Parts: sequence; structure tokens; C-alpha cells
Amino acid sequence: MNPAVRVFTVAIAAAVVAVPLFSLVIALRADGNQIIEPQTMDYAVLVVATLLIALGAQLVPWRSAPYVAFLAFLGSAAFLFGILGAFGIGLAVLPLAIVATLLLYRALRRRPLSAGRPAAIGGALAGYGAILLYIALIVPATVECRSNGGGTSSGRWGGGVQQIFATGSVSPDGVVTGSIETPTSIATYRCEQGRIVEFHRVAR
Repeated sequence: MNPAVRVFTVAIAAAVVAVPLFSLVIALRADGNQIIEPQTMDYAVLVVATLLIALGAQLVPWRSAPYVAFLAFLGSAAFLFGILGAFGIGLAVLPLAIVATLLLYRALRRRPLSAGRPAAIGGALAGYGAILLYIALIVPATVECRSNGGGTSSGRWGGGVQQIFATGSVSPDGVVTGSIETPTSIATYRCEQGRIVEFHRVAR
């Protein structure tokens, strides 16, 4: 099989396997006290992340240039995280990205281009993919039950322009009920002792 075809075939297979594993991870995260509803964009980010990681891992010549791959991974991941989180903690990791990039430049000068270039490219792809994978995995919960109440989220992909309304109430015995209304659906939920006992979503 052609090497390029093999690389892309393995990457696509990894992305296909990642989708059901993603659903399993989300179910484990929910753990009975959250309702997490990944959106189409979450799955798209997951697929792109998996493709980048799988492609990067196959491009790196692990025996001859693992240090170059590590620096490229660290630098690219830190840069992307720093840019995406520029209004939060992202700025704190930008110095790490700069240092890793300078060390990568020095490391590349000491190695043959035939080994250093694929290691740098592969490491960078994997670094970008790792950050995107992290973003995919931190899907906010639609509903979260807590011992002292509950909370709701409108999602992170365009939720702010959909006019989402959430209401809730807490009874004296700690039972939390509420509803979430969007232009396309209405969801109702019920929490007891910090656990989800009912959740229903119906289309308008």
C-alpha cells in the first residue's frame, strides 16, 4: 500500500473509532448528575482533532527525532491554547510556547532535515489536535444537578443568539425542577438529591 494512502487510512479509521469512544466518555462524565448533549460542532472538532493526532503520530520518526517532535508538540499546543484562551489563562502559557519554539529551532539545526522536518510537522499536528480534543471533551452540561440546587447551560456553539430561556425551582425537600426553552425545543428536568431523575426534550 502507498505510504500516504496508509497514513490517511489509519487516520480516518482512528476518527471513526473516536466517535463512539467520545459518547462513552461523555456518559462517564455525566455520571448520573448531568445531562450532556454534544452538538454537531463538538463531533466535528473531535473528528478534526483525531485526524490531526493520528496523522502527526504517523509522520514522526520516533527513533531518530522524538525530542524534536516533543518540542513541536509542546510549542504548537501552547500557542493554540494561548490564542484561544487569550482573555483568560491562555496568556500565561504563551511564554512556554515561545521557549519551546526557540528550542525547536535549535534542535532542528542539529539534525538532518530528512528526520527533523517530519518530526516537527508531525509534532505540531499532534499538538494542535490535542488542544482541539480537549475542547471537544469539555462539552458543557445542558443540565447539572447539585446537592444545593441545579444549573443549566445553553451550549457553546451559537447558543447566545438563540434566545434560550431557562427556569427552575427548588422545593423544601431539595427537589429541583425546571425547563429550558429554545426556538426549536422544550426540555424539562427534575433533580433529586443531586441526581438527574427525569429529563425530556420535545420539539416545538
